[in-house]
Amino acid sequence: MFLFITFSLSFDPGPDASHVAVFFRSDGIKMYVNAAATDDILEFDLSTPWDMSTAVLLQSLDLSGISGAVQGITFKPDGLKMFIIDTSLDNVREFALSTAWDISTATSSQTKAVGDPTYIDFKPDGLKMYVMETTAEKISEYDLSVAWDVSTAILLQSFVLTDNSTSPLGMRFDSTGTVMFLASNVPNDEVIKYSLSAAWDISTLTFVQALDVSADAANPQDVFVKPDTSRMFVADLATSNIMQYDIVPLNLTVTKTGPGSGTVTSSPAGISCGAACVFSFDLNTVVTLTAVPGVGSLFQGWSEDLTGTTNPDTVTLSSPKTVNAAFGGLAACGPTQTSSGLGPCPAVPAN
Repeated sequence: MFLFITFSLSFDPGPDASHVAVFFRSDGIKMYVNAAATDDILEFDLSTPWDMSTAVLLQSLDLSGISGAVQGITFKPDGLKMFIIDTSLDNVREFALSTAWDISTATSSQTKAVGDPTYIDFKPDGLKMYVMETTAEKISEYDLSVAWDVSTAILLQSFVLTDNSTSPLGMRFDSTGTVMFLASNVPNDEVIKYSLSAAWDISTLTFVQALDVSADAANPQDVFVKPDTSRMFVADLATSNIMQYDIVPLNLTVTKTGPGSGTVTSSPAGISCGAACVFSFDLNTVVTLTAVPGVGSLFQGWSEDLTGTTNPDTVTLSSPKTVNAAFGGLAACGPTQTSSGLGPCPAVPAN
């Protein structure tokens, strides 16, 4: 499915500079931000889930004594483990939290050397770990023989991302492992959506679309997407803020009205209405719609995001669109019915 984003708000996490990573608890009432300039992790409470305008700083965790350059961040789903990327030592650092989601109780437990890492994510069962290597322009997939224990991680495979990004940064997988979102600032400031034909297997990554965030985030570093894919958050190094976006499917919806009957089809294929009246197209796709009146009916015209009686006609998916096709009722059949837009006349029974 193609997506359409709308900028919602910009959130300043505070005086710590270089906010390069963002993570949310699954219920959306806790947010964690990585402040790279001070090697701090910031913990926020949100009174309204997933709405950064309600975020209040609860506490911070200073990691400068054990890590020289903190970047990516993620948590185990139960909040009892936290993982960061230490770019100065090129490793993943694992922390145990004695109180779930409370970073003041975090204790460094172990590390794992992983090439030249920048960002990190896990499969929800903790048996796979994914590490971004920005300089090498690739993502690496690791198998863990013991869930959530980075010391047991073994490299399985890597996937080079240079076809769509020469500076791949923070990435997140959805809960099914069939979608990955990637923040990238070269060649463009965007979030790239990929699909995986085999869940959690990065060798099956396929580009879907690029979401342009350059108007608000001139140097995107990390991305986090709400589990229901209705909201996206981007850590922007240019402003050191976290940007919030609303997401909707980039759908073309076709409705039909009137006493008559008929169908509407599209080119590129997708709309075939009756049967399929909603389809997701890529941004700025020019879609040609053709209305075909049913027996004895008349196509009367388009309305909503397409107007007039031209048939076929085109609509450009610069945003989600809805088009209505009106079909008139039975009309007197005659020799001009084809040119007037009538459908075929009913068959006349033989005497």
